[in-house]
Amino acid sequence: MHAILLGSGLSSFIKFFEVSKVVSYSKVVNFGFSPLEGHERKIYLVKHDDIDFIIMSGKLHYYEGFNIDQISAPIRWVIDNYDIHSFTITSASGGLSSSIDIGQWADINSIVYLPQLTKIFINHDRNCEMYSTLNQKTYAFHQGPSLGTGAEYKMLENLGADLVGMSMLPEVKYLVTQSVKLRLLSLPVCNYYPFENIKEPSHKEVIELADASTISLRDLFCKMLNESKDE
Repeated sequence: MHAILLGSGLSSFIKFFEVSKVVSYSKVVNFGFSPLEGHERKIYLVKHDDIDFIIMSGKLHYYEGFNIDQISAPIRWVIDNYDIHSFTITSASGGLSSSIDIGQWADINSIVYLPQLTKIFINHDRNCEMYSTLNQKTYAFHQGPSLGTGAEYKMLENLGADLVGMSMLPEVKYLVTQSVKLRLLSLPVCNYYPFENIKEPSHKEVIELADASTISLRDLFCKMLNESKDE
């Protein structure tokens, strides 16, 4: 079975599919959390062309005060309760390169992070296989709650990053220990390059752009579902 974790503003992705079951994150974790706009935090069992799969609508974040085990807790519940063999993680991000197109989904094949600062360490002897496409990008993890300065963005660019955001790494840390095929998709909602006169998008702008991107996300995900059906 496939599963997909939705980032900021992507909850309307669910409308394209037939829902058979809904479970709130609050029912599967043993800690509380406050509402966060753009993150519904519900688990849906849905169907597409007679293929059942899981949609996890909304994330928990490091910048909200959650630790790594708490961030991955809803994912662990899904892995423990369903036979998941493929997992897609989505996110919103900011561009660090002139080659980045705002509003166009990018496949991620690696994550830049500074473990001495984030205190997150990933075992590279991972069990999962990464979904491979052409022109994959590198994503930089920033723990937040605010994003960086021009100097920090330039540093991340020098380290090889194309995009920067405040999620994906904690989820990946858990999923690389599981026998799943992993796909990382990030939506650039702005571009910081060339790091002069940086203007951060408002949360409303991020939500609106993410919502508009659900059609293209549906097409990408359904193509992957259909490819797996033919294997």
